[in-house]
Amino acid sequence: MRAFGPARAHAGTALRRFAEAVAAALLLAHGLSAAAPDAAPFLFTSIRNDGMQIFLGRPEGGEPLQLTRTAGGNDHPRWSPDARQVAFVSYRDGNPEIYLMEADGSNQRPLTRHPALDAGPAWSPDGRRIAFISTRSKLPQVWVMNADGGEPRALAPTPGEQAGVQWSPDGTRLAFLAVSNRKADVMVVQVDGSRLINLTAASKPSNSGVSWSPDGKRLVFTRFMGDTVSDIVTVAADGDDLVNLTNSKSFLNTQAHWSPDGRRIAFLSTRDHPEGTRANLFVMNADGSQPRNVAGEPEIENMGPAWSDDGRRLFYVAVPWGSSQILSVRSDGSDRQLLSRGKAFDLDPQPHFLRGRAPLQTAALQPPTEPTSTQAKGKP
Repeated sequence: MRAFGPARAHAGTALRRFAEAVAAALLLAHGLSAAAPDAAPFLFTSIRNDGMQIFLGRPEGGEPLQLTRTAGGNDHPRWSPDARQVAFVSYRDGNPEIYLMEADGSNQRPLTRHPALDAGPAWSPDGRRIAFISTRSKLPQVWVMNADGGEPRALAPTPGEQAGVQWSPDGTRLAFLAVSNRKADVMVVQVDGSRLINLTAASKPSNSGVSWSPDGKRLVFTRFMGDTVSDIVTVAADGDDLVNLTNSKSFLNTQAHWSPDGRRIAFLSTRDHPEGTRANLFVMNADGSQPRNVAGEPEIENMGPAWSDDGRRLFYVAVPWGSSQILSVRSDGSDRQLLSRGKAFDLDPQPHFLRGRAPLQTAALQPPTEPTSTQAKGKP
């Protein structure tokens, strides 16, 4: 990184503070507060001056902690179940690999070294394994490896591509999408690759975005009825009792996620936008009743909802004015708070799940020492 003289550094700091003050004023005008005292620390991916990198947002406010700085970029950060480590995708070696680092960004090391493309890590609930998508069998398929690396194995090969792998809450099954003949089906399989079930084989529409209910009995996903119409649908984990929760006729509903207590579902919908082209964050009861726009601004596109572990707040991305920022809001739509600011593209918020532990203290964390790039390619 280039060194600048004191005068230029001071001018840059003053300009940044002025921009932040303007941003805060705009947000206050839209009913937002500029700090989130009850929010958890959160990981996110940001496209800034040095490309696509991973940051740790501080709930107490202030500048986020940049965890990665390598050329090529890094994305898709995911907390380990004990919140001590982060799995992520790194492009520092010329193609995407699964990497691991400590929660403060230190000790970055590869879990995969393969000429194929490896992406989309998902931790098992016990933290012992990581599922991911790999092209090492030519088409993208789900693979599983130990969380410390080792030889990965293909989970349940199917004729087409696979995507969007999610562990069941008890860690005994995985759900994913299998694409064949221009249709994506929702699949469930045992962790050893046995008992592969196609939950949507009997229906014609394509599907996306699978998420488990907290009790592991049902899954929620998006069903596409056309280019501009989609619904939020749930189904039992054995394929029975498929229920359409939104029954839309003229708008999109996508990216559904169950609340930690299983009583609500967050999702994105274009129903409040006059032209039906921008999605807002909604929350509805798990039976589809009482949908409510909790973001409150139909003209501003929303993306990527994620629940806090107590179910009180939702983290999401707002895309106004040629950039994107991360916000949080209470599940009833009150107390919207800005969590990232500046002219950057901040994406994919991943809140820190406490699960009864003390919160991760971010105030004293310092940027990690810049890691070196990994060298040789080979297995795993």
